[in-house]
Amino acid sequence: MVSRDFPAATWAVFEAEGSPDALQGVWQRLYTEWVPASAYELAYLPAIECYLPRERNMNELWVPVLKKQIAG
Repeated sequence: MVSRDFPAATWAVFEAEGSPDALQGVWQRLYTEWVPASAYELAYLPAIECYLPRERNMNELWVPVLKKQIAG
């Protein structure tokens, strides 16, 4: 395991019920639904897939975001 430090950021956290395979659908919805409709854009930092204990039957996707800049 490797420890990484990231600068302070705002994170959008998405839950994926079921096995880690469910994260694939979360990634797809992130790009096709959430990002275009939200007030945020993706920050230039790595996203984190958080694999929780099996008995929780869910995992998380942590995505760094920035408030969208309004042109004008």
